[in-house]
Amino acid sequence: MKIAAALRATRNGSSRGCVTFSACCGKNWSKRQLMFTASVVALLAASNAEAQEFPNFAASSGWQGMYAGLHGGYGWGDTDSSCLFVPDIPVFEPCDPLGSYSTDGVIAGAQIGYNWELAGFLVGLESDISFSDIEGDAFFGGKVGESAESSLDWMATLRVRAGALVTDNVLIYGTGGVAWGDWEDGFVPATTRNSWSNVETGWTAGGGIETKVTEWVSIKAEYLYVDFGDKTHTWADPDVASPSSGTVTFDHQLHTVRVGLNVKLN
Repeated sequence: MKIAAALRATRNGSSRGCVTFSACCGKNWSKRQLMFTASVVALLAASNAEAQEFPNFAASSGWQGMYAGLHGGYGWGDTDSSCLFVPDIPVFEPCDPLGSYSTDGVIAGAQIGYNWELAGFLVGLESDISFSDIEGDAFFGGKVGESAESSLDWMATLRVRAGALVTDNVLIYGTGGVAWGDWEDGFVPATTRNSWSNVETGWTAGGGIETKVTEWVSIKAEYLYVDFGDKTHTWADPDVASPSSGTVTFDHQLHTVRVGLNVKLN
């Protein structure tokens, strides 16, 4: 009987119990909503503060990635040469030093590299090869009639590039690294020409400016100084009255200016 009375009271709305979700939990649910909203706001504020404290170094203006391109330009420099008779023959002096002579010519080639962009700065690695018609020679006269000549068939470099983006589209950079050059040197002590071809290793340093003309294409102007070091060769001249032999040393330095075009590959 008590159970039946309770059911009738419920149907008549006279029960003091909670029979609907909103009636039973409305107050508690509003508190939960407020707590959840406050937690989200606090989390967003903390995230924003952390973002301001630690800048996003991955932000990019489109320079990062691999690129390849072509270049052309002009090179000029000096070659220092010196000669030594073995054994020293007074009648053929002077031989040491021979002197210095100029070399110059056109260069053209290709490059490939990769850039990493770090919050307005750029660090990259670039390799290039240039084919060349740079050459020069000199006649030194003297008692022997010595002459020397040099020509550069090709040169290649492997360099680090580092610079700053003065705008999103303009990069100013410095560069330096290792250089290789295929030099052919010739020396005529009196009547017989001696020649040698060697790939010489040296160093290079310079700088340039690069500008994006589209999202994928950029143009650049660049200067490089290259020092290939010195190379000593052994020579012989059997055709003179007193056959002779000795050594001759060539020291090649080069300046290059070139313009280029790069295409971004990714």
